[in-house]
Amino acid sequence: AGAVMDSRVERCTYTGAITVLGGEIYYIDVGGIAGNVQGRSSVTGCLDLGVLDATAYDFNCACIGGVIGRVEGPAVVRDCCNRGSVSGGERAVGGILGDFSLYDRVAEADCVLENCLNLGKVVQSPDSCSASCGGIVGEIINKAVDRPVQVRNCVSLGEPYSRTTTMTSPCPPRAGRISGRRWRRAARPNRRLISHRTSF
Repeated sequence: AGAVMDSRVERCTYTGAITVLGGEIYYIDVGGIAGNVQGRSSVTGCLDLGVLDATAYDFNCACIGGVIGRVEGPAVVRDCCNRGSVSGGERAVGGILGDFSLYDRVAEADCVLENCLNLGKVVQSPDSCSASCGGIVGEIINKAVDRPVQVRNCVSLGEPYSRTTTMTSPCPPRAGRISGRRWRRAARPNRRLISHRTSF
């Protein structure tokens, strides 16, 4: 799906290949299951086996994720797995989710990323000074400071690769096994193993 709003997405699998080409500048969110998720939505039990490549697209608002490109607002992402390849994302790239943005005050139970597993390759955009690269989520932006985004029981066994770490560049590397960057108040991600309830 290109975009999802106030919906439930369950037990979907992606096995294809998406290549985002250079061209005119637009906001773009790319995910194996959904590009953009808004409203009070949930994405559960989804699997990415495909290839997502946005390295040729250099606009700084591109978010790429193995399962979801960007979440805007309260959402629950649970029991998802990436076994594919994810690369690019001038703003954020993650094995499960490129960007999780929360702007309004909502209940903590509605802002959850949990029981997710990344086994795939995650590579930051080659020339970006602003991109964040995470094995699970590229970046978390939380402007609703009284509610953290909960990241629980997630593990990444694929190594996130920040290209700026190997380049002569003034850009600081922003890469992490779980998350690349957290803005404002976000619950600190942990590296505990996936719950026994999750299997892939």
